[in-house]
Amino acid sequence: MIMINFDNILYTPLNIPMLPLTNRNRIVELYKEQATSINKPTDTSLPVFWKGVTCYKGPTFTPEMLMHVGRYIDMSDLLTEEVEILNTYLPIEVESISLWTNVQYVPSHQDKLLYDTRLDFRFRFVIAQDKKSFFIDYNNKKRYIDVPNSTNTFCFNNKPCSHGASFDPNNFKILGVVRGKINDEQKLSDLLENSIETYSESCYTTDNYF
Repeated sequence: MIMINFDNILYTPLNIPMLPLTNRNRIVELYKEQATSINKPTDTSLPVFWKGVTCYKGPTFTPEMLMHVGRYIDMSDLLTEEVEILNTYLPIEVESISLWTNVQYVPSHQDKLLYDTRLDFRFRFVIAQDKKSFFIDYNNKKRYIDVPNSTNTFCFNNKPCSHGASFDPNNFKILGVVRGKINDEQKLSDLLENSIETYSESCYTTDNYF
């Protein structure tokens, strides 16, 4: 089958079933109680940009696949439906989920490669966000992402572009960071093609970015 040009895709909302987040209130409550500062162990000179918790560890979880080691609060019982949807529709097996909030402006950066794959798409979902904050940066031009009301998941391509986030203390925001090795490129291609067609006004590609 013909695959999409992966290098052309920078960001898109995902056309998969809405994560129901039936237990949102309890998740937010636990998050507020348990979230701690997230330090980058590889460079202790860097300031703390985020706070958060790891809330789900799947059967294939290994500690080295966490970019930042922090507190673990098992919320798997609160995310059963969400994990099932993510495992069904994403081209990965979910290894872990962390919940993060940035506590200051996060400058443009690229995350380190976690898996030995040629593709490096990162998957996220929104639990709460009052205002736009997350941006991607391609060829030194920043654009804030838009997540339409019909979805609460998105992905970005970590290889060609950087990403970061603005900070507003009045912007209540929690993002779900989904980790897992891409194991089906055709499934990823079909998902991206479908999502870009559905969310053509919100996605960013190398063709429409400038």
